[in-house]
Amino acid sequence: MAEPPRQPHRHEESVADFIQRKFTFAPTLRQRVDRLLSRLFLLCSIIALAGLVVEYGFYPNDFLRTVIHIVEYIIIFIFALIPLVRLLFHNRRLAFLKEHLAEFILLTVYLIYLFVVDEVAQVASNIWTGGGSESSATLLAGQMYIAANLIVRFVRGNRTLASMSERPVRFVVFSFLAVIGTGTLLLSLPRATVAGGIHPIDALFTSTSATCVTGLIVLDTGADFTRFGQGVIMALIQIGGLGLMSFTAFFSTILGIRVNRKEVALYSRAYEADTINTVRRLLIYMLLATLLIELLGFALLYQTWSPGFPDKSELMFSSAFHSVSAFCNAGFSLNSTSMEAYTGSVGTNLIISTLIILGGLGFVVLMNLTSFRFKPKKGKPRSRLTLQTKLVLVVSAILIAFGWLAITPLEWNHSFDQAGLGFGEKVMAGYFQSVTTRTAGFNTTPIGNMLPGTLFVMIVLMFIGASPGSTGGGIKTSTFAVIVLNFWANLRGRNHVEAFKREIPTDVTRQALAVLVGAVIFCVVGFFLLLLIEDQPPLELLFETVSAYATVGLSTGVTPNLT
Repeated sequence: MAEPPRQPHRHEESVADFIQRKFTFAPTLRQRVDRLLSRLFLLCSIIALAGLVVEYGFYPNDFLRTVIHIVEYIIIFIFALIPLVRLLFHNRRLAFLKEHLAEFILLTVYLIYLFVVDEVAQVASNIWTGGGSESSATLLAGQMYIAANLIVRFVRGNRTLASMSERPVRFVVFSFLAVIGTGTLLLSLPRATVAGGIHPIDALFTSTSATCVTGLIVLDTGADFTRFGQGVIMALIQIGGLGLMSFTAFFSTILGIRVNRKEVALYSRAYEADTINTVRRLLIYMLLATLLIELLGFALLYQTWSPGFPDKSELMFSSAFHSVSAFCNAGFSLNSTSMEAYTGSVGTNLIISTLIILGGLGFVVLMNLTSFRFKPKKGKPRSRLTLQTKLVLVVSAILIAFGWLAITPLEWNHSFDQAGLGFGEKVMAGYFQSVTTRTAGFNTTPIGNMLPGTLFVMIVLMFIGASPGSTGGGIKTSTFAVIVLNFWANLRGRNHVEAFKREIPTDVTRQALAVLVGAVIFCVVGFFLLLLIEDQPPLELLFETVSAYATVGLSTGVTPNLT
């Protein structure tokens, strides 16, 4: 006969219950441990940042570099230990693990690299070199692990400050100022420039221009800045093109931190999303679309420029830099003459102009376009183009065509002839300049050689700028469209404004007029002040003023000569 099932003893308990009973700590003890570990992490973060700045921003001797590396390895060990200790002292361990999943993923990836990937690389290196030495890849991986932890903590801290802020718009302004200040300090480091130093005003101007994706420069980006300085500028362009709050919200989503209603409302207003419910999807879409488009631009530029670059590392960096700069409508270039060397390159003109257009349409429009379907799929509702998408597409096409048809004939026998362009190159140069004038800032022909009439056309295009929720500036295409439609409705004696058989709310019309008046006031005041303090031609000062306000970056050449 089968024996009856054994009844568990009343004192027996499961493994989970045993662990929970043995490793349950009093709340006061857990709070003390958390405070201690938080202070330790803050201290290590400051030391790690100082070490990275000294190593990559200055020229330390071998002894100091060795000390920095030893300290970094200690910090790596502490960073790896902190989440494990906090998990041990936390009573709700599963909830803590979910909340801090990013830190454990980083630790897991680093350990896998350290014990698997790097071990294979070391063996291969020893076979190849016949000896062993400390792998620079190991140290770089450790520094990347430190940087990733700092980014995670920064995102959490930034989200905490944002949620505590009673005025989110003011917080966004302060965030931009913080990015500009950090960029100024980094560009002031000896290793950021070829000369080993830079005037604080030049560092501040360059940092501001990069963060605000303007593109106006007082120093040659390719000649005066080192690879480290150029990397800082590219990072500022990327952050400024999308916005620090957008980066924070995206990484917060990855880290599992929910975006609160106040932040959602702020993003809804900033990007002019039709509904608040689309904002969370929009934030993720922004980063993914940016990554995909910039990677595609990088690959195409790499392939197009490959014959002219014997140094492949230089080719890779240049392709990445110009892809980011073009999509973010920044206008920064590593070439002293911007894109003038590629006037006859059809591939370069099409790639750069397409990146500029995609960046200038706005992420709300791009998301609507990628979800649009002419014929609905079975079981799915038909996707429609929104009113904003229609206005943006129509106005953008009209402005590109208008600029193309105005600039090309005006400069056909003038600056285009002076540059020695052929028929096809003239047509292509007119198209490229029409696209880039709308806040991108690149040029394939010298702007300073153009006629006053051409400069005036470009001032108008710069003032209008790109579209809402994009990486560009200006008063925006939709604002311009609403103002024109309002003017047309008043001429016809209509009491309401319509577009594509849909009525535009009165509040939107009032906002558009307010934006126009505000932009005119800013430009007029800036232009007047420049007239008072600068000894330069008035038209060129007006061009410079509008270029700066609309974050375009085009210049007739007077920027480096300003006081």
